[in-house]
Amino acid sequence: MELEQTKSAYLKSGEFFDPDYGRENELLSAFKAANRSLSESDANALREILNSNANWNEKHFVADILYLYPDFPEALVDPMLHCAVTYQDPSFDRIFLRPCLRRIGVSAVVDKLIDVLVRGSVVERMGITQLAYWIPRPPMEHNGSSWQPIEQPRTDEALLVLRKAMADQVTKTTNPVELYYYKLVMDKSLPQFAGIPDDAKGLTDLVKGKPELEDLLFNQLGWQR
Repeated sequence: MELEQTKSAYLKSGEFFDPDYGRENELLSAFKAANRSLSESDANALREILNSNANWNEKHFVADILYLYPDFPEALVDPMLHCAVTYQDPSFDRIFLRPCLRRIGVSAVVDKLIDVLVRGSVVERMGITQLAYWIPRPPMEHNGSSWQPIEQPRTDEALLVLRKAMADQVTKTTNPVELYYYKLVMDKSLPQFAGIPDDAKGLTDLVKGKPELEDLLFNQLGWQR
C-alpha cells in the first residue's frame, strides 16, 4: 500500500493513536509489511506534513506510523518535537514525543527541548512544561524503594537538566501566563510565583481586560473563555 493511500484510509477510519496504546492498526501494519523501511520520498512526504499547516489528524498519522519505524530518518525528529510542544492537548502531545525518545534517546531529546526553551516562543515554552510530564522517569523497583540501575543515571540527569533550564526561565519572565505554567510543574514556593494563581479560573480572571495576555491565553494557547 502506498503512503498517500494509507493516509487517506487512516483519516477516513478515525482510528487514531493505536500504536501508543499498544494496539495493532491494520492500515499501518499493512503499510509496514509492504515497506520494511521508509523510503526517502515517504520520509520527505511525512516531513512536509509535519512542517505544513495540515490539520492535526494528518500529523497524527505521521506520529502513529513512526511508532512502527524505530529507526526513522533523524530529519523527522525536530518537526515531530515542534508538533509536540505546540500541540494544545496535554493528554496526547506524547504521541509526537515518544517516537523521538526511542529514536535518539532521552538525553538528546531533552537537549533539543532546552534549546527550544531558551530560543523558542512563549507558546513553545509552555508546551514544554506540559510535555515534561511524559519524559520517562527511571523505572522503579517493585517495592518502590530505589531506582533500577539500567538507564537510571542518564535519564535522571536529563530530567534534572530540564528542570534547571525551566528554573532559569522563571527568573527571566514576568509574564503571569508563562509563570502560571511553570508553577504547575515546579516548586510553588519560589518567590517569582507570588501572586500567580493556583488554578485556571484564577488565571482567566487575572488576564481579563489585558489584550496581550488574553490573546496569548485564549488564541495562542487555545484556552476556552
